[in-house]
Amino acid sequence: MKKTEYKVNQNIQDIIINFPKVRPKLSDQYRKVLKDEYGKNREGQLGYISKLANKLESWMHFQVSKNQLKGKVLEVGAGTLNHLSYETRYQLYDIVEPYAELYQNKHEILNRVNKCYSYLSDIPEDTKYDRVISIATLEHMVDLPNELRQIKRLLKPNGVIEMAIPSEGGALWGLSWRLTTGVSFRLRTGLSYKKIMKHEHVNTENEIIQLIGHYFDDVEVKRFPLNHKHLSFYTYITATL
Repeated sequence: MKKTEYKVNQNIQDIIINFPKVRPKLSDQYRKVLKDEYGKNREGQLGYISKLANKLESWMHFQVSKNQLKGKVLEVGAGTLNHLSYETRYQLYDIVEPYAELYQNKHEILNRVNKCYSYLSDIPEDTKYDRVISIATLEHMVDLPNELRQIKRLLKPNGVIEMAIPSEGGALWGLSWRLTTGVSFRLRTGLSYKKIMKHEHVNTENEIIQLIGHYFDDVEVKRFPLNHKHLSFYTYITATL
């Protein structure tokens, strides 16, 4: 894996000062559609394009799970628990997910989870993890610097974070969702997917990498399919405390 081509911005405060961010508002019509489609999309239930997107997204799950440690794991933004099937070596598995309705009916896999938290701030101070992971979550966080500080608080010395995100801000990622999910969404709902993306993806790949580099050490980055921001769909970032 190549060391990240990004160096921590000397003016990192120029990034931090933009937080917390404010999501662009959605109309009642958009909010209703978004709630209905979110879970279905995570499970690949929105037709061929959704299944293809989930197939590509599996790269993120494989990257995060390929270097598993036998220890205590925290998944941030666990959603429908669709990553847990990739994890086999953990000693204990906790999750953070503010929308409990996404996972509360997943009884067969939920019994593998030790504790469920709504927010990182809910986790007791004396709780420490060997590994903190997330898949397609950091791009959604309106107060990402604070969330990363919380993750740092929860990580054991020499602990590892593994984060996988869409290559938001890159040319290939932007083109791909416009020509696939965006078209499918318009045909299904008559609404613009661009408004959904602006509401949901408040952070770019570059911001996320710069902030991880500010709070953590030994940052490494890998992308798919090519290791360049503008030629990739997804980005995998790992770092240590």
